[in-house]
Amino acid sequence: MFLTLVLLMVLHCIFGSYQDKAHYEGVMERKVLAPIKMAESELTDLQKLHQVIALSLAISLCAGHLFFFFVLIIHISCTVKRFYIPIKHPFV
Repeated sequence: MFLTLVLLMVLHCIFGSYQDKAHYEGVMERKVLAPIKMAESELTDLQKLHQVIALSLAISLCAGHLFFFFVLIIHISCTVKRFYIPIKHPFV
């Protein structure tokens, strides 16, 4: 009788420990791991957005520099034409 009671107490402690473990693993999954996974997903999305914005900015800066370069060429061309004085050869 005493051994049966001791055995039941030991089994209760063992199975109680398994139940406690299962409970706390569930709490960890819901309260800790789920927000971490969501934050990691959000971080990945933000990193992709950062890459898109950086690429767009690089393209627009290059396009802006090319536009400035062409405007500068046109400006220089107009300036050179304005000061261009044709030389008349006396024999022509």
